[in-house]
Amino acid sequence: MFSQALLIKGQKPERGKKFIPIEQVINFLKSHNVKSVFTYNTSSDSRCLPELCEFEWYDILRMAAYRLYNPAIAPNAKRCGTSRVKSGYRVGDMMVMFGENVL
Repeated sequence: MFSQALLIKGQKPERGKKFIPIEQVINFLKSHNVKSVFTYNTSSDSRCLPELCEFEWYDILRMAAYRLYNPAIAPNAKRCGTSRVKSGYRVGDMMVMFGENVL
């Protein structure tokens, strides 16, 4: 699931048991003095990556799904009464909104 999540220029990607790469991710984050992790769906990501529990987690899904915070959402997009878009706010959808090519 996370095989393409962390590609570091100049380093060969490695596959192995989860605890080895996750240790490398933690060491990388700490070596860059990272204290916070921003995720698109914290409830899911934190269950998949409990090893990162020492970092502060921030969920950007709420901000991305509301036109108030995300000007890339079309003004005519169908929205709930709370202004959250009814559909089209998955990660891939958001990447397309911001001009990224999605595999």
